[in-house]
Amino acid sequence: MLRVTILGLLVLGVLLGHRQRTALAHTPPPAYLSITISDRLTTIRIVAQVGVIRDWVGIAPRDLPFQGTIAPGHRTLLERKLAGWLRVHVDGVPARATLGEATVEGFQDHGFTWRYATLEMRVPTAIPPKQVGIAWTRYAEDTNYLFDDIAVEREAYGESRYFALSPSEPEFIWHRPRDVADPGPVVLPPPIRPPQLVLPLLSLGLALLGLLGMVLLRSRLTGRHRAALLASTLLLAALAWPVARVEVERPWGRPAARPPDDEALAIFASLHRGTYAALDGETEEAVYDQLAGSVTGALLPSLYLDIHRSMILQEAGGAVAKVKKTEIVDAEVLPSEAEDAAWFTVHARWRVEGKVGHWGHSHQRTNEYTGHITVVAVDGRWKIAALEILDEVRLDEGGLGKPPGEAGRGAADGTGGR
Repeated sequence: MLRVTILGLLVLGVLLGHRQRTALAHTPPPAYLSITISDRLTTIRIVAQVGVIRDWVGIAPRDLPFQGTIAPGHRTLLERKLAGWLRVHVDGVPARATLGEATVEGFQDHGFTWRYATLEMRVPTAIPPKQVGIAWTRYAEDTNYLFDDIAVEREAYGESRYFALSPSEPEFIWHRPRDVADPGPVVLPPPIRPPQLVLPLLSLGLALLGLLGMVLLRSRLTGRHRAALLASTLLLAALAWPVARVEVERPWGRPAARPPDDEALAIFASLHRGTYAALDGETEEAVYDQLAGSVTGALLPSLYLDIHRSMILQEAGGAVAKVKKTEIVDAEVLPSEAEDAAWFTVHARWRVEGKVGHWGHSHQRTNEYTGHITVVAVDGRWKIAALEILDEVRLDEGGLGKPPGEAGRGAADGTGGR
């Protein structure tokens, strides 16, 4: 009986140990770096538990907010310390990094409460860099945390890499690839052109001269001469028709009308791309300003919240994925009885691919949507006025149609994710 009880306790211990290891399998490291390199700005985000910040800098966790912005007095100390531990060279020239955002976020994961500080060091560049070297010199010394290296996520021009820096290898150098793809600027539909009236000025002028001549010389011209002058005037006016034509806004008629289907689909594709491209804005205000170019004001708040909510990854601690790619799978303009109306509705299916890197690895998110999008003419421009989502399907990295969590973890270098 005793042997059975002991065996049962051992089995229970193994099961509990396995459960705990599973719960902690996604535990974030004490500290890691997230580096983004772009044409005009290199950003180094130092993300560390508040206990690490205490040991590194001397700021007690109780003196930091549970969630929110770090106080200005602590920012000054953090910037001075970080500038001493971080060395940046751009094209071989030492560059100074300054502290941007400094926040603390608290969240729960598998029943554990974590508090992490995110400290964003920024290095602006006047021209696109050809080479960026970054060295980090602060590790686990003088801390109560055990880590021999620091995980790093580096993203540059859509390409990501995951590696680690250590006291023996504290530096990495990025070289700009020769074939960096440039997606080009987002081009929104041009302003709606009002209906135009074509005026052939030269033809009208010749016709008026001919008529004026017939009036002034009516007493001197015989019937045959008047007919010849009229015929000559009409012939010259016809020959001059293609010359000296001007277009003026037509004073009557509707200011805009439903475009042909192929033109309507091109307008929708441009607005669709502009909507998701707006999410690259640095702040919420910048996102709203860019969305305003594609979306009517009444739809702005709800559309922003819907897109933002769809890209939240709970498996990444509630982080928001960055949109990497959008693709319109198929689209058609729905028929309408009001063919002359200044609006149209598109039935479309599209995919949105997003990725977030955190804790030294990445998570992928691909959503497929089916919906009706209504585009209207507002103040001389086409904008999205209504969005009705008919269906939403999550397509996982591991394979289309797999339920969340079944995709593989990826290679050991951290290039995969759940």
